[in-house]
Formats: sequence, C-alpha cells, structure tokens
Amino acid sequence: MRTSCSAMTTRNGGRCRRPPACVWCSTSSRCATSTPGWRARCRSCWRVSTSCSPATRTSCRASQRLQTMVADPQFLNLDGPVSPQRILDALAVSGHGRLCLHGLPGTGKTEFAHLIAQRLGRELIVRRGSDLRSCWVGETERNLAEAFATADPARSVLLIDEIDGFLGDRRTSEHHWEQGEVNELLQQMEDYPGIFVATTNLLERFDPAALRRFDFNLECRPLTSGQRRRLYAREVCGDADAQLPELVTRHLDMLDGLTPGDFANVTRQLGVFGKAKDSGRFLALLAAERNGRQGD
Repeated sequence: MRTSCSAMTTRNGGRCRRPPACVWCSTSSRCATSTPGWRARCRSCWRVSTSCSPATRTSCRASQRLQTMVADPQFLNLDGPVSPQRILDALAVSGHGRLCLHGLPGTGKTEFAHLIAQRLGRELIVRRGSDLRSCWVGETERNLAEAFATADPARSVLLIDEIDGFLGDRRTSEHHWEQGEVNELLQQMEDYPGIFVATTNLLERFDPAALRRFDFNLECRPLTSGQRRRLYAREVCGDADAQLPELVTRHLDMLDGLTPGDFANVTRQLGVFGKAKDSGRFLALLAAERNGRQGD
C-alpha cells in the first residue's frame, strides 16, 4: 500500500518537501529526505499525479532522473584500483564494510550509498551531519551513538552525509568537546558490524586516524570523456550507445569536470521551460553549469 508524502513528514523529521497530492511514496522506510539541495525529496517518489502543475511533474521526474543517472555504475567514476561493481560484490558477500566517499557535489557520493542498499536489498538510513550535531555538551555524542544503535547491521546501510564536522584533525582542535565527538564516532565505527558509509567534500581536514578506520577511501570524480558521451547520448538521443556527431563529441571532450548532477540539472531546466533537448541548447547549458561551478 502506498503512503503519501504528507504521512511521512513526521517520520522523516518534517523534511519531505513534496506536495501530498502530487507525489506518492512506494515505501515508508526508504524515504531518504536528507540529501542536499533540490534533491532533498523522497527517493521513492516515482508516481506523479497528472493533476500536478507541469513544473512540479518535471522537477520530480528530474529528481528521479538524477537517481537513475548516478545510481548506475557506468556513470560513476571512482578513483582507485577497485571498480564500483567489485565493491558491491564484496559487500554483498561480507555483509560489512566502512566506506568514505569524497569528491565534488553531483559526482554520486550519496547516490552510491543508495546503490549499495538497493543491490543488497537493504534499507538505507540517511543521517545528516548537521542533524546529529547539538549545541549542548554531550548531546552530539549521544546522537551519534543512537544513529548507530538504531541501524540494524544485518538489514540496513547507514549513511552519514556530510560527516566533515565529526572527523576533524584532533591535533588542531581547540576545544575538548571536539575531540570527544571524534573519539565517539571512531569508536562507533569500530564497533559497528554492518555497512557504514560517510560522505564529505573536505577530506583534507580529516583526522589521519579516522581515514585509517575506513576499508575503502574513494574519490568520486567527474565524468570521464567516455562517460560524458554516453550520458549525453542517453539524455538527448535516448540511447547511450547512439552514434554522436563529431562536432558534439569534440564539444563534450572540452567540457572537463562535468558531473551526473550537471546533466540532471540541465534536464530539469529544459523541462521546466518546456524546451526540447536539442543538441546546441543542451551543450550550452552543460557548459554554463560547469563554468558556474568553476567560476569561469
């Protein structure tokens, strides 16, 4: 039985932002509503009412589109000798592991955690670092302990998104309570027998001891040239294997730094304005996304 988003707001901390008349969730246990930006919507919201406004329908479908893009291993570019598929296979066999995913926004850090849970048939429990932090001494440590205690290691994948504030270098910390938070998280990680995933954009600030606690320390990089071509072909031509004109491939090859999130944003923008995905317009918007992020 489907549960409306309105019925899930209390269960998910009041962060489910979709109008209840427009979007319906297929499950009540996988509403990962704590992801950044416009993606902070229920990841199970796939059925959209035809009575909704075109902008609402388009925005929701763009959210679904992004999930499909970056939860597909062929559009993940993980730095290191181990492929995403091998990591998924290893986790499926062992049932436990600690992963640190770092990289630019939109490269698929959070979505890789969704992929792990999906492939293993587990519930993904998402906790934002900002939600766990408290201004009261000792409360943050209790929140961290509760997050691990409530995640069933045999049936769940625990994700702490934007974990930066909890794993700072203790050698440079100015307050004793900061060291206490790091120690608490490291201890919880050490004792947790399930699959734990942490994401960050600020790996350089991590405590060295914290990095050694992870089994996999993976950088999610922007798309390769080949991935850009295939994702463009899928979005514009409807087939990732479609043959692209030479002019288009040359243009895509010059757009270093594109992420799956850039493609999803362009798709969403064109849908909101009711524009067709023609080659020139799509490439121009991709370039704008890239240049805006890089400050060009």
